[in-house]
Amino acid sequence: MAKANDGVAIKVYKIKDLEKPVVSGRFSLKYHMVEIQSPLLVSALCPILKDQDVHLDPTEIAIFHYPFRGLYFCSDKIMQLYKKQDDGPGLKEHLALLLKIMGDLFGNVHNQVKSLQSSKLISFKLAWAYFLKDSMMYSPGKDCERIRKIVDTSFKVNSVGKPFLSIKCKEIVFDGETFVWQDQEAQIAEFDGNKPIKELAHYPLSFLDDPKSVIDRLTTRGKSVLEYQGLTYCEYEGLAIYEDDEVGVQKHNVSARILIDTYGYQKHHHSLKRRGGRDLDILNNKVLDGTIPMIVSGGPPPPPPPPAMPRKVHAPIPNAHAAQVGHAEKKSKSLYIRRLSEEEQTKNKQEMLAREKDLVFLSPLLQGYALKNKLWCMHFPCHFKSTSRDHR
Repeated sequence: MAKANDGVAIKVYKIKDLEKPVVSGRFSLKYHMVEIQSPLLVSALCPILKDQDVHLDPTEIAIFHYPFRGLYFCSDKIMQLYKKQDDGPGLKEHLALLLKIMGDLFGNVHNQVKSLQSSKLISFKLAWAYFLKDSMMYSPGKDCERIRKIVDTSFKVNSVGKPFLSIKCKEIVFDGETFVWQDQEAQIAEFDGNKPIKELAHYPLSFLDDPKSVIDRLTTRGKSVLEYQGLTYCEYEGLAIYEDDEVGVQKHNVSARILIDTYGYQKHHHSLKRRGGRDLDILNNKVLDGTIPMIVSGGPPPPPPPPAMPRKVHAPIPNAHAAQVGHAEKKSKSLYIRRLSEEEQTKNKQEMLAREKDLVFLSPLLQGYALKNKLWCMHFPCHFKSTSRDHR
């Protein structure tokens, strides 16, 4: 049949399963990769797998790797598509073959996951099946309790050869001009056997006894974060996070006055380590529909000021409205940010408040300058003692 049709509909690859015992020198095999070569089948799967951010080209072979996450979460839709097809050769025949392979791929996975979840347990091998796309992931923590939206999961190996589950997720951050979705990664290190799911550093929000109370609490915190778009002086006592490409992530104890200033952080801390100011990926991930006009910078970012400089008053640009109209095309392409006016901050706040369900995803890390430590750091609102706005 394969010869008559100039190829096969589906090709399966297996590798040695080192987790199972070797019998008489023979290794057990496990599924490693599946190639779907049937154009009919690939075209039919395109709209189904798109919901899992798996984008197939109907003219190319579709390749899936272990643990075959996209196929697993779309198995019900694939079955529904199969039932809608008329009997006979063609698409239904290929769908039947795919469903048979998926039965071998996932075996008793559905039942195992359901059984573990009912006991609020998790195994490392099946952990990927717990994190559904677009669901809420909860990360507990005294300083940095947060909820993020799940994008994808995959198994990876770190620099010393230890496996871990990589969870691609995203949360909303203020970038100095608007609120954007920021891509992030959370990790779960390999562990043996089954483990209570609440012992993990990250797990689905649905496993909390009272998820609504957490959502309400973090929504309230999100509303407070909206107040820190401009210059704000705070008395701070607690942990602050310093990030640098060369030294990595450092934790500092701060007990002094700080300045919350996302604009200054982006301009003087981040701009030194990248070419061209704002990241184009961030521009494509805006949360708000309304765009804030940007003023085009005339040159490269200036060097960072001394510690007292965050208080510097910037003179207003004459005839700013005319400049904005005259450079409409350039503004849309500009990567440089500017400090927002009070009116623009209020507009951002009102638009975010209108998206109340998204407030829970607002990052609790506020960027600013620790005056005593002389460092651009990220600070936690829970450690603020008092605040005062700078309206100059």
